[in-house]
Amino acid sequence: MFRFCSSSLLLLVLFSGAQRGAAADCSDAFRSGSDDFVLDAKDAVERGAALLATHNVSVNKDCETFCCRDPRCNLALLEPHDAKGTADTRTCVLFDCVHKKRFVCRFVNQDGYHSYMRERMFQRYLQAPGKLSPPIANAGRDVVVQPGEIVTLNGTESVALQAAHIVDYRWSLQSGDPSLKMEKTDLQDQVRLPNLHPGSYVLKLSVKDSNGQSGDDEVIVLVLSSELSSCECSWEMLAIDD
Repeated sequence: MFRFCSSSLLLLVLFSGAQRGAAADCSDAFRSGSDDFVLDAKDAVERGAALLATHNVSVNKDCETFCCRDPRCNLALLEPHDAKGTADTRTCVLFDCVHKKRFVCRFVNQDGYHSYMRERMFQRYLQAPGKLSPPIANAGRDVVVQPGEIVTLNGTESVALQAAHIVDYRWSLQSGDPSLKMEKTDLQDQVRLPNLHPGSYVLKLSVKDSNGQSGDDEVIVLVLSSELSSCECSWEMLAIDD
């Protein structure tokens, strides 16, 4: 599986730190992402991002420099040190995260990673001057289960921006068996799905923050039929009909 992590979109928070100056031989300014967040490369590429190049660097800031030298690069990801390796180097991976005039890269928390992004890309695609930024809803990754299994979905990785906080989480069924039961738990962001029948379900998480802004995200829950349960089919082989 081609990825640098296992999951969701905390992008604006990652790059909310102070602007950094670019390397001495680069005219562009960069933003430094928060430590321990990693690009979900598989998700990004599926959405249209391009992996441009990889480099081994011994100085962290060289990763930013390599991105600056490549006009196609707008995001550089610095991987953790190899605990088993002997060389004091890290792998730097360069990406073009803009596809069809949209920023398509997403991040999740994972130890040891760091990232750099061109300031002008942040300003153009991710920051709306004079407007409040909506929260980033994260419904989690798609799920494949057997009939009768209980699924608990959560929005714990959803994030409010601009010093706001999330005040409301709401789950709704977008497609699938309308008899689906959704039970609340003791946690505001969670929903419990008991007694699932075979079929595909699309659920939407809608979040609202203390600034009155809202955002949403969807997750697919695929409940296998008895035929699919008995065969050795992998998740990648299953076609989910939205």
